[in-house]
Formats: sequence, C-alpha cells, structure tokens
Amino acid sequence: MKRFYYLLAALGIAVPAGAKTINPSQAAGIAADFMAGKSIDRPSPRRVVAKSQNADVASPYYIYNYDGGGFVIVSGDDRFGDILAYNNAGAIDLASAPDGLVDILRLYTAAYEALPEGDDAAGSTIASAPTVVVEPLLGDITWGQDAPFNTMTPLSTGTTHYYTGCVACAATQIMRHYSYPAVGQGTKTYTDPASKNTLTADFGSTTYNWDLMPTVVPDNVTAAQTEAYSTLAAHFGIAVEMQYEAAGSGAYDMLVPYALRTYFGYDNAVRSHRREYYPTSEWVGMIKDELTAGRPVFYGGTSDNGGGGHAFVLDGYDSQDFFHVNWGWYGSSNGYFRINHLDPSSLGAGGGGGGYNLGQDMVTGIQPAQPGSKRDYALYADSRCSADGPFGDTFTMMTFVGNIDIEPFNGRVEGALVKDGKVVATLGGDNIQLKGFANGYSGSEMITLRSVASKVSDVPDGDYQMCFVFKGDDSDWTILRHPVNLPSYVNVKVTNGSISIVERHTPAPEVVQHSAFTTDGDLYAGGYGRATVTIESLSGDYDISEITLRLTGVDNPSAVFDAKATVSVYNQSVETVDVTFPVSADIAAGRYILSGLVAANGNEYPFDLNGFEATEVNVHAKPDAPVARLVATPTWQVNNATASVPDRLTQGENIYVTASFRNAGAPGTAKIESRLTNTATGETTRMIMAEANFVDDKSVSVIFSRAIPNEPGTYTLDFLQINDDYSMTEIVSLDEPLVITVDDGDVIVADVTSFEFPEHIAKGEQVPYSLEVVGRKTVKSTLYVRLRQLNNRSGEIVNMKMSTPFEPGKSVAVSGNYRPGSSLEDGLYMVVIEIGSSSASTPAGNYSLYAKPVAIGDVSGVDLIEAAKSAVAIWVEGDTLRVVPADGQNVKSVEIYTASGMLAAANRYDLSSLGAGIYLVAVTLDNGTRTVAKIAVK
Repeated sequence: MKRFYYLLAALGIAVPAGAKTINPSQAAGIAADFMAGKSIDRPSPRRVVAKSQNADVASPYYIYNYDGGGFVIVSGDDRFGDILAYNNAGAIDLASAPDGLVDILRLYTAAYEALPEGDDAAGSTIASAPTVVVEPLLGDITWGQDAPFNTMTPLSTGTTHYYTGCVACAATQIMRHYSYPAVGQGTKTYTDPASKNTLTADFGSTTYNWDLMPTVVPDNVTAAQTEAYSTLAAHFGIAVEMQYEAAGSGAYDMLVPYALRTYFGYDNAVRSHRREYYPTSEWVGMIKDELTAGRPVFYGGTSDNGGGGHAFVLDGYDSQDFFHVNWGWYGSSNGYFRINHLDPSSLGAGGGGGGYNLGQDMVTGIQPAQPGSKRDYALYADSRCSADGPFGDTFTMMTFVGNIDIEPFNGRVEGALVKDGKVVATLGGDNIQLKGFANGYSGSEMITLRSVASKVSDVPDGDYQMCFVFKGDDSDWTILRHPVNLPSYVNVKVTNGSISIVERHTPAPEVVQHSAFTTDGDLYAGGYGRATVTIESLSGDYDISEITLRLTGVDNPSAVFDAKATVSVYNQSVETVDVTFPVSADIAAGRYILSGLVAANGNEYPFDLNGFEATEVNVHAKPDAPVARLVATPTWQVNNATASVPDRLTQGENIYVTASFRNAGAPGTAKIESRLTNTATGETTRMIMAEANFVDDKSVSVIFSRAIPNEPGTYTLDFLQINDDYSMTEIVSLDEPLVITVDDGDVIVADVTSFEFPEHIAKGEQVPYSLEVVGRKTVKSTLYVRLRQLNNRSGEIVNMKMSTPFEPGKSVAVSGNYRPGSSLEDGLYMVVIEIGSSSASTPAGNYSLYAKPVAIGDVSGVDLIEAAKSAVAIWVEGDTLRVVPADGQNVKSVEIYTASGMLAAANRYDLSSLGAGIYLVAVTLDNGTRTVAKIAVK
C-alpha cells in the first residue's frame, strides 16, 4: 500500500439510456459467450460468490473462473457495459484478492447501488469480445511484496520484515521487464520517519542479477534468488525514501522518476503526470501511446478520504479501452479492467467514506537511457494564467509555477503565441530556478513576467492563444499546463504585428443528464435528502466538484430552495453521482421539481435534461424524530469460531447483520427492527431491534445479532422503524434485499408445537399461558420462557423449568399464570423460548408459533401495528398486481409510483406496460387507511 499517497485509478464507463439489469442466468450466458467470442476453448465457467451474496439474486457484478484458466467479471447492470474485466489466464479468489482489486470491486458495488432504476428488463444482449491491441508487456512477471522480496526491509517485530510496498513492487516489475540495469549509479542514505531506521544503498557497487530473479517466483526459492529479489526491492525502497509501516509501506510517486533516472540509469524523459491537468481524452490517449510504444506505465494516486491508496502497472490494452492491470500480488487477479474513471466519492457526504479519486498520476517514458534523449520537465502551474495589457510595448503575465520532480529546475519561462497546440512565437520572459519536490511539497514560486512583447514579426494575422511556455537548457519549449477549471490562456488577435487581448479564457461546465433524478424516498423539511443522477461532463477543461440541487415548487414556481453537494466528475466523463443534501427547514410541504445545476464564474449552468422528464418529489413538514433510510444492501456473517460449518448459518446459531442507515429527518435515536421473510411461504417474523443514533447526515452502522430460531430455508431481510407510540414505518430500500440461508443442523433441542399467551397484558393483571415442546435430542436441561424487550436485552422470566428431560419425539408441557413484575416497563416485548444454561441457551424451533409481540401496559400503538399488518395484502402474480383488503374493507384507490416518486399508474392492476424495476404501491381503503408496499416488476 502507498499510505495516503496513492490512488486507485477509477473506472471510465459510458452510461446509455435504457438501462438493463443483468440477472444471474443472463450473466452466465454473457460470460460463456464472451469467452467463446475470443475463441478460447474453456469448460463452463464456475461462479465465485461472496458469502454475503446469494447465487440466485441479482448482484453488482458476477465473477466467473474457468477450470482451464481465465476469468470474466460480468456487470450487474449494462449501464456499465456487459463486461467489467477479464483475462485469458489465472483466476480470482475473493479470499486472497489483492487490495487494489478488492477496492475496485467495492467501487463497482458502490456505483451499482447508486444507479437509478432501469427502463426495461435485460434482454439477450451479448458483449462483443474486444481484441487485444497491446499484449501485456510484463508477460508472466508476477511478483509480490513479501518473501522472497522483503528479507532486506527493516524488521517490524522480531523476525518479521515490513512489506516492500506497492510502489517498489510496481516499479521493480517494470525494471524486470527490461532486466536493467546490470549495475546501479551512486549512493543514497535517508532516515525513515515511520520506522525510525537509517537506511543506505550503494547502487553503484551493486550488481543486479536479473538471471537470479525469475519472472515467476519458484516454489523452492534459493538463497541466491532471495538475495537478488530482496536487494532490488530494498534498493528501490531506499531510492524513493520508502516509509515502512506494519499497515503498509508507502512512498511519494514524485520520487519514482528521479530514482529511475538517477540511481538506475533510466531515460531522461521519465517523468510524472498529474491527472487534474489533462482532458480525459488526452489522459487516456497518453496511456495508450506509452503502451503502444512498448513502455509499461506506473500508475497510482491518493485516496480522497486519507485512507490509503495503491500503485500498480498498466501494461496492455484492448480495442474497447480495457487496460491490462498487473496488481503486483503474484499475478492474483491480473486482467483487463475499465480503469479510466469511476468516482467513488460520488457517494457524497452521507453515502459512505468515499474512495480513490484525487491526485491521479502516472509515470511515463520508462525505458533504459536512450542516446540523445532530452529531459521532459514536470512543471505545472498552480494557479490561473493572468495576462494584462498591453502597457506600451509589453504585457504583464503572472502565475504560480510548481516543480513536481525531485531535481531542481533551471531554465526559462516566457509568454508565447500558440495555435492548434503548437508554439508559433515566444514573446520574452525570465530565467527561473525552482526547487525540487521535497517533504511532500513541490517547489513552487510566483512568476511575474513584465517584458512579454506586444509586437511580433513574421507572424500571420489571425487568432491565437497567449500562454506560458518553459524550457530547460536541454529541452524544447513546452506549454505550461494549468489545472482544469482555471484559465490557462487568453485569446488574442494579431493584426499587422500587434497583439491585442480579445477574451480571457474562462473554463465553464457543460452537463447533460443520462438519467432522471431519483431519491430514496420523500423529503422532510430540515432533514437530509439523498439523490442519484447520471451525468456527463462534456467540457474538456472543467472538472465538477460541486453541484447545486434545486427544489422548485410545482404549484408555486417562485418557491425555490437550493442545496450544495460535493461530487467529483472529471471532464469528458460520465458519472453516476449519489449525494445527500440538506433540505431547507423553511420549505413548505408539497410537491417540488428536483433539478441540478453547476454554479461557476458567477453564472448558473443547468443540467440538460437530454429528453428525460423532470423529477417531482414530495416534501413533508419538519419532523420531530429521525426518519431512517437504508443506505445499501446489508451484509451478514456468522462466528466461525463457534459455527458448525464455517460461513454457513445453522438454525439456532448466532447471526450478525451489519446495516448502514442514514437520517432523512430530525436528529435523535431511531429504533429499527429487523424482520425475516421466508421466500417459500411468505411468512414474516421479527428478528431483533437495534438503535441508530443520528447526529447529522452521516451514515450510522448498526449491528443486528441473535441466535436464529427460524426454520431452515431462504429468507430476505427488511427493516421497520418503531415510532414512539410503537407504530411502525417500513424502511424502504431500492437496493436488492439481503438474502440469508438458514441450514438444518443439530443445535436445536426441541420444537414448539403449541403456545398460548395473551398479546396484551395490563399491569397487575394475571393471565394464563401454556406451552408444549417436542424434543429433538436426548438431554436434560432448563426450559426458559422469557419476555424480552425488542432488543433482547432486558425483561423478565415467565417460567423456568429446570432439569427438564428432553427426548426425540416426546412432548414437554408447561403451563401456569403470569403477572408482569412491577418493575417491568410499559412497552412491546418479544417472547423468547430457550433451552440450556442461563449463559449458553439455544432457541426452540418452530419460531413462527411464538414470534408474536406481547404488549405490556399502556401501548397505544399496538392497535396501529395490527391494523397495518391486516389492512391490505399486496403482491404481484406474473404481470398482475394483487390487492386484497381485510374483511369488511373496500379499496378506494391504487397508485403506483416509480422509485423517484413519479406517478406511473392509477387504479390499474395490469403491470405489463410498466418497465422493469422497483415501484411503490399505495393502497387507500374506504376507511382512510393507507398501505404502502414495494413491488418488483420483472
């Protein structure tokens, strides 16, 4: 890992309208046909499924390995293209995947979850197989960071050495490609601020024995090979002043070009490039040009949340701009990936911790020194190009200039006339000296040129750009690049040899939508909304870092409320951005149009709708409590230390579900109950309640854990928010539901066959109850009947039958009278029936017989709960919507809304004309009861 310096290259994915979700069976066909299209003879692919996934439900991506070697990653949505990555050899093992791949898969998932619902279901579209343009230049070079490469790095603890670092691994793999140099140059000593070690390398006295460094590490590495591997890795670490830490060794990429040129004899033209100075099309073109010329590209960058980064090698590409990535972990998961740009920070302030996006960079020109090669200096402007005048015969030009190379710059900076990217004439300037990059900072200086000529000879009349150019003593004139979004030139006109300023260059955004806005539900005054939209930045010199979300009243267009949201959309890139934003506390309840714009240069640049309808949203009055929203599909796991089968959930064993929620309402604590629905029977039972403490718009991670009493089968998990009056509100999620499989096992001691217990007990009231269980095992233990709060943390024992003998097939009966204890608080309780010791009991089976809640004392919301449960049943059969109200009730209206809140249909039960996706069905009965349910149209 490169500490906080290195960025995982993001993924560039064009997003067409008319999106299609790809289901598992379609994904398998796409994978098989893709390999067949590449004329690769392989047996049927085997899907790799993460333990948090279910093989039968749609996923953000599908990984297929082939027994004969090779893998394909198929997208879960064709807005990313059908194929995300592939290789004709190797395999992907999620348990040991390199950090870079793990992050890139996380980014795929984040982007998938941020996508708006598609317009129709996936058809039989098959990805056309790309052809390789440049085969992987590194070939079978597959090195790593641990032994035999790290035996000469400093010791971490005892006899354990630090990893070499991904910077050293990436660079030395490129060096192995050339098997160069035979002997290094010079010496270097530095003190590592992380490990506190003073490290020295004598490059000039070292022979690098490439013959002792096989491209593939042998199974039985010799001592001589270990020494050769480790010497190279340690020396490169010293050359770039590696900071060695247990969490990962890191270095600044600015030291890589200097290290290659100075200590290892690589070409003068080796240099770094920073992504924020280039149009996307030019950036991608530079990578392809390097690879076409046979030069691998060192690629990396920093994380936008300070959480770390990666360095790796791009060494090939194909006809569809998939770049071959060598991750630097012994070949694990090497393959062709879309790496231009996928912005994980588009999750926004409340959508997650962000990801790799800032400071993308690469090192080009990596090859052994070539005769006559000139230096390619890495100078960039840190500010705008300012030009004023003419003042008599001269202009004044100003900017900050930074040097990101280690070596100081001694040369000249001048003003110049440029046309079509070519320097036509230089206009005069000054000699400058810039310090090199050091201690994390570039050498930077304010440059003011006061002698830029306003008269020029031998230049045809016409329109030109006036900008800064620079050159060293041994280089040609180079146009100084300014960061995108900042003026980099002024437009001038030459007339009879006189230069006059026509217009100052002002970069401006141009944004077109590739989808309508969607939200994760209604908005609340004073709360936070979450919006998703796919946009394209058409401008070549403007990166979008902030957008304005505008709410405009439908009935009162003068009611306008704006909110800012941070995003990161590169120029000439398509991004799906998912942001949270504050909703004004002053906004009145009603219907509003949600739109987007970019504010820049004192102007507003609205998003071009591109044929999509404007999105209308509901805004409610300011609430006095939180409104919880599920951020993404939860994950689940078992405790493998106690599980009967690792990574499998057996009935009676503990499950741990982790879910992230955000708050759309007021700050405070939300009580959230998890529920399991049997996919075969449709029966829903409570799991457990947990609390989410919301302070602002930040997401809160909540863990739901209990021993699962549910019968073996497949379940989906959803959530309800329990209000103060114990009424419940469904927490709607537009993501795929979490699927949990409960296996049969030998944990359960007995099953409940009958249970009689009142659903509502007044304080001081004594009520009868009875219980019968039938044994599965032969054991003598304690049978507990408890009332527990919904979080399973406190309550009291109803009955404790000690030394109860259980035998297979034989029943045990328990009955008695129960009066709630005086200390028992009013509220809603869950019945817990367990067998075992007080600290190590397991639940009884047949959970559905005792899963009902029990209200103790004054709980007004219980009636609301039961009404909500029984008011109306809503489900889908084929293309038909089924709505069945409770006895004695009649349906007044049925409304079907899209995920964005648009009314799609009213009083209609035929769903065949609706596009595939998630919809909300609102059913109102004659008595005014309104029930909302989520349905999926396929």
